[in-house]
Formats: sequence, structure tokens, C-alpha cells
Amino acid sequence: MSSVNIDVTGVSDVSLIRRDACDIFTAAVASVYPPQMVKNAIKVSPDGNQLTVDGHNYALKQNVYVVGFGKAVSGMAAALDQLIGKHIVDGIISIPYGTFELFTSIGKSDLCVKPDSKIRVFQGARYNMPDEDSHKAATAIHELAKSLTEKHILIVLISGGGSSLLPSPIPPVTLDEAIKMTRVISEVGGSIGELNILRQNVEVLKGGGLAMVARPAQVLSLILSDVIEDKLEIISSGPTTPLLSSARQCLQILERLNVKDKVPRSVVELLMRSASDKKSQQEGQQQHNLSYESQWKHVQNVIIGSNTIATEAARNQASRHGYVPVVLTNTLQGEASRVAGMFVMLAKYIMLSYGNMAPDKGKGQLVEAELELIKDGLKKSDLQRVIAAVSQAQNSHSGLCVICGGETTVMVKGSGKGGRNQEMALTFSLGLKNMIEGTASHPTHKQFSSFHVEFLSAGTDGQDGPTDAAGAVVNKRLVQFANGHGLDASAFLKNNDSYTFFKSLKDDSLLETGLTGTNVMDIQLLIIKFLSK
Repeated sequence: MSSVNIDVTGVSDVSLIRRDACDIFTAAVASVYPPQMVKNAIKVSPDGNQLTVDGHNYALKQNVYVVGFGKAVSGMAAALDQLIGKHIVDGIISIPYGTFELFTSIGKSDLCVKPDSKIRVFQGARYNMPDEDSHKAATAIHELAKSLTEKHILIVLISGGGSSLLPSPIPPVTLDEAIKMTRVISEVGGSIGELNILRQNVEVLKGGGLAMVARPAQVLSLILSDVIEDKLEIISSGPTTPLLSSARQCLQILERLNVKDKVPRSVVELLMRSASDKKSQQEGQQQHNLSYESQWKHVQNVIIGSNTIATEAARNQASRHGYVPVVLTNTLQGEASRVAGMFVMLAKYIMLSYGNMAPDKGKGQLVEAELELIKDGLKKSDLQRVIAAVSQAQNSHSGLCVICGGETTVMVKGSGKGGRNQEMALTFSLGLKNMIEGTASHPTHKQFSSFHVEFLSAGTDGQDGPTDAAGAVVNKRLVQFANGHGLDASAFLKNNDSYTFFKSLKDDSLLETGLTGTNVMDIQLLIIKFLSK
């Protein structure tokens, strides 16, 4: 991953904190580097003729086929090719447009399959959306999978972004109609889980479809998780896991999001036919009744990397920089602006928890903040861990670093350009400024002014929404700085135009890492440090 551009001219304690935040994020991303994840997960016998993964052995006899789809798949395929290339007969990977050229240009050859590899590379899904190029890749993968026999091994490489790189709509639904469905669900703030449930039921290769097409070949899926709680059926819409959703469930999602009349009619009709078909209704129950071993004995799914690994690396790096780290959660989700509000309240709670203020001055606000955080979904035990970390940070005169991982959504109301991480960061900065200014006549104002708060939110893949930025890093000074340059943060947020806002500032707030080659959701860092007088 390339370093973040940070201006350290006239370095101060405050600018060092920003540098630390970016360095902690970089360490988190580096910890889930795809080639290393593959090498950690699989073992090849000394003679090179047996592959062992999580206790399962596979005899290698020039009988291996490889398919893959996702933002991290290029590096995964390169590592696999290096380890067992002589046994690979054919392969196809579907990766984001421009990935191969980018990695080549920055010298990351270990993220690219060699020119003489049997694995063919398809590039598509510009701006994280399915397109004709990714559809061609999906069609080629389908054809390869259905040609296999019981003598073959199909290794499936899966990572975040795989759903857009494997579009395979069930006729009569067209690719354009499937794309429209994706846009509609995304724009109303539907979760990635809800979108992938829909994809499982309106596409051929999703919801276990790829594994069924490949049967009777052995199927080994190596998965880099980009979803909350590492649910296999949600990652890339579960192409090699049993279908646990139904057409009826999809219709309920459309009703709940109030978009039944906005998605293409062909999608709704397909789901209604499936929901009313008695055979279709019984399939889900039959799948539950049949043992996993009898229905899926040819499939092994293995998660080789996840957000948990990344947040643990962030914890270690924060500690090395002298902060007291606390990993709050790996399941952060919800609407980005609301989650930003939670982080503002958490910052307030932490600053009020420092024991250098008379109890009668801020106790009421502290209790209110705690109640708000619990209302936002934090557990009492989470807050107790935060308080313990605050105490340790205060006693050691250190900063505190709260680390979170997960994936939020954005309710699109405007026509601007941005992503969930940039929107969250800008909302946080505005909220922090308003919170502090709102206490101008209260004794706590002096308390808040004694701290520096830095907030980072970024995608581990290096691409936040349809932009070339990973996210942003902000503090309370951002909004005032923007106002001085004629930029109204509130107006940009109303138009969902956070990228344009940060780009217009021309400072070091925007994180432009380039594509990282991996994808395990997002990372949020909240660094709070008491500034000694």
C-alpha cells in the first residue's frame, strides 16, 4: 500500500497524531495482504503433489482449475499460481478494471499473475458496479465450472467486491435490470446483506449456484471476508454456500425498503413466480432437512482473512505508537451519518471520563452521553472497556485510540460524489465542532478544549464508493478551515458530495492510497489525546 501524503512541515503534536492515525490504518491494511493470507492458509507437500487446507487433503495431478472474483483476488491468484502452478490446467479471475495495470505500474508484481500463467484475467466492474465486462467474466466462469468432472478440483478465490464482478442474472432479467436493482437498493440505504440476498435469488451463480454448477468436482473456496460476522452466505452473495434465503424474503426486503415499484418489473415478477412456486417454496426447507454432508460434501469453504485480523494489527500498531488501544467492535454498521453521530458522542464521553474535572461539572452530561451510546447500540461492557482504557491513558499520559471495523451505508439524497467513509468523516467533523461550540457557556467547554480529537474512516480496499479515495481523516478544525475557503460542509453533505468537499480543500484530509489489493470492509480510528499546557 502506498503511503498517505501528509504534510509534516512544522510538525506539531497535532500533526503527529494525524500521521499516527494514517500509519495505524496502513498497518491494518498490510496485515491482510492477500498473497500472505493464501500462503498462511494452504500447505503443499514436499513433493508438490498434495494440498492441505484446514485438515482437508487434495491430491494434485494436473487437475486443478481456478476461478476468482473480487478486489483482492489478483494477489490471491498470484500466490496460488506460485505454489501449485504446475497443477493448474485453466483458470479465470474477474478483478476491478485497471487493477492489473495499477499493480504493475507501482511495482507490486506479487499481486499479478505472470504472463505465462494458465489463469486468465478479466477486468470489469468500473466504479464498483456490474458491467458488460464483468458479465463476460461470469459467463466464462460458468462455462468452465460446468465442464468439470469428479476428477477435477475447482479452487474458488473470493473477496469483497465479488458480487459486482460475477453478475449472472437469471433470464429474463437482463444485466441492465440487475444493475438498476443494485443502484436502487444502494441509493435507499439498503444494507449489503439485503442486496446480496436479492442477488442470491435473481442470479445463477450466487446463493450456492457456482458450487452446484461445478458438481461433481471438488470445490475449495478460499475467502477473504468483507462482511459483518464473516457470514459465508453474504460474502460475494455466497456462490459456494447453501442458499439460506428465499424469493419470499426478497419480496419482503423490497416492501420494507419501499422500492417494489422502483426495481425493474422483471426482477419482481421473477421473485413472485419463485415465491408462488410450490417446488421453490419447498427447496429451502428441503435443503435444511438434508444434511450438509450429503448435499455439500464436495465443497470446503475456508475464511483466510477478515476485518478481525486488520483491527488486531491496528491495535498493535497503535500500541507501538504509544497509544492505549481498545478494539470496540468489528460489526459496525448502520447509516454513515448516524454512525458518525455515535462517534461524536463517544468522543464526548471519553473526554468527560478523564478524571481531571470536578464531578459536579460534567457528571450530568456524562450520564446523558452514556445513555445515548447505549441507545446507539453499544453495550455497557463496551463502555466499561473504554473507561478502563481512559484510566490507563490518563495514568500513563498517553493518547487513547478506539478502533472499529465494519461497513456502513449511505442514504443517497443528493447528486454529489462521495462514499460512506468520506461522508462519515465529514459528518463527524461537523458534529464535533457543533458539540464543542454548544458547550461554550458550560464548564465542560474548557475540558473539551484541552483535547485533540482525530477521526479516520477508510476502506481497506482503497476505494470508497465511486471515488479514487479510501476515505478521510478529520478533526474539529476542518470545518473552520473549510469556511475560511468558502466551503460549507453542511451543504456538501446535503448533496452527498463529500469527495468534492475534501478534494476542494487541497489539504491532507483525503486518504488517497490507490487500490490496496485487499478488502476486509472498513476501519475507523478515534484518537483522543489530552494536550498538556
